[in-house]
Amino acid sequence: MPTLPAQVQIEEGLEKYIDSIKQETGSKILIPYRDWEGSKKTQIEYKIPLGACLYRLDNGRIKTKTLSHEKKEGKFINLSSKEVQDEIEKFLESSDPRQNEVLKKRLYKDGQKESAVITADGFLINGNRRKLALQRLYEKHGDEKFNYINVVILPGTNSPERPTITDIALLETRYQFQEQGKSEYTGMDQALMMRAHVDSGIQLNTLLRDDPVYGDLNPREFEAKINKFRKDYFKPLELMDEYLKVHNLEGDYVSVEDRWLSFQELYQKIISKLEEDKFRDQKKIEKYEAGLIQSAAFNLIRLREDRDNLTGRRTELIRNIFEWLNVSKKDFLAIGKIEDSHDSITDADARDDAWQEKEGKEVLNIVKKLKNISEQKKDQAGPITRLEEALRNLNHEELNIDTINRSPIPNLDKAFDLTKEIENVNNGLKSAFYNQIKIIKSFKEDPNKKK
Repeated sequence: MPTLPAQVQIEEGLEKYIDSIKQETGSKILIPYRDWEGSKKTQIEYKIPLGACLYRLDNGRIKTKTLSHEKKEGKFINLSSKEVQDEIEKFLESSDPRQNEVLKKRLYKDGQKESAVITADGFLINGNRRKLALQRLYEKHGDEKFNYINVVILPGTNSPERPTITDIALLETRYQFQEQGKSEYTGMDQALMMRAHVDSGIQLNTLLRDDPVYGDLNPREFEAKINKFRKDYFKPLELMDEYLKVHNLEGDYVSVEDRWLSFQELYQKIISKLEEDKFRDQKKIEKYEAGLIQSAAFNLIRLREDRDNLTGRRTELIRNIFEWLNVSKKDFLAIGKIEDSHDSITDADARDDAWQEKEGKEVLNIVKKLKNISEQKKDQAGPITRLEEALRNLNHEELNIDTINRSPIPNLDKAFDLTKEIENVNNGLKSAFYNQIKIIKSFKEDPNKKK
C-alpha cells in the first residue's frame, strides 16, 4: 500500500480555543493552498487576538537561528509556551530590523491589507513578521486595533483537506515566490529550509514547480534549473557543514551566516571545477591536492574581514585561488597545511580569537606574498600583453587589402593619418626596447659598469 502523506500535528485544545474566539471580518480571501487558487475557492477571513496567534518554529526566514539555537541548547519542546514564543520573537526581531521598521510604518499608516494564514491551532504559516509589527505598535500606541490580526484558518482536525507536511511546505514557498514586499529569505536560510523540506521526504522539483521563474520551462530546462538550484544552494551548504565540522562548530550556522556568499563562491568558482578531471589536468593540479586547496580556502574564509591588514573581502580571496596556484602553488598549498592549534580551548569565540592571532596571521602573510608575486608578474607581462593585443588588431580581417580598396575616400585619409601615428608610436617603442636591451647586454658583459 502507498504511504499516506504525513499530516501536520494539530493541538486540539488550541484548535477549539481558536474556533471559540474567531470573528468574521466580512471578507473572503483566496490563498495559494492546494488547488484553491485555480478553483477560485475563497475562504472566510477572521479576526483573532494577537495572543492567540503563535509564531511557527519552522519559519524559513529564521532557519539559521533556530537550527543554531537547537544545536547549542537542545530541541524546543513546547512550541506554544511563552518561553519558546519569546525566543522565536527574538529571532524574528533580529533577522531583518530594517524591514521590520518598514512593515510597522506601513501597518500604522494603512492598516492590515493582507491576511495572515494560520493552522487550525493558531501557528502562523504566513504573517510572522506582521504579528511582530502589530505587537510592537500595540505596545507603543495602546490602540486596540493593533491587538488583533486578520487571518485565514487552514482546515482542521476533522477536515478531509487537513494539511500535510508537503502542503505546508508548498504554501510557504508559494508565498515566498510571490515577492510581495515581505522580508525575503537570505540565501542561507533558503538553503537550510529547502534542505529540511527535502530531508522530510518532499521532492525538490515539487517545491520549485510553483516558482514563476520555472513556470514556462520544458522538462529538460526544468531539470537543468533543478540541478542549478542544487549547485547554488545545497552544494555550498554541504561545504559549510564540512567547515563547521572541521572547526568543532557542527550546526552552529549563526557563526558563519556572514560567510554564505564565500561558500557559494567556493563551490561555484573552485570546487565544482576541481571535480572535473579535464580541468585539473589543464591546471596541472593533482587529484590529492584538491583537498588541500579546499582546506586553504576554509582558512581564507575563516579570516575576519575587519582586520586592518586584510585587503579584499573573503569572496575576492576565493576568486584569486586559481591565480595564486598559478603563480606559486607551493605557497598557496602552504595555507591549507596551517592547522588549528587551539583545540583545547572549549569556548568557540576564544578559540577563534586565538586562531586569528596566530594562524590567521600566518595565512595573511602568505596571502600578501602571493599578491606581491602576482602583481609583479602582471607588471612584467603588461607590455607584452598590450603589444600582442595591438598586433592581433592590426592583423584583423577588416584591415586586409580588399576591405581597404572598398573604403570611401574620407575614411582612407583618416586611416592613413592613423597609420602614421601608429608608426611614430611604434618607432618610439622600438627605440625604447632597443636601448633597454643594449643596457642589459652591456651590464651582463661588465657588471661594474653603471647603467
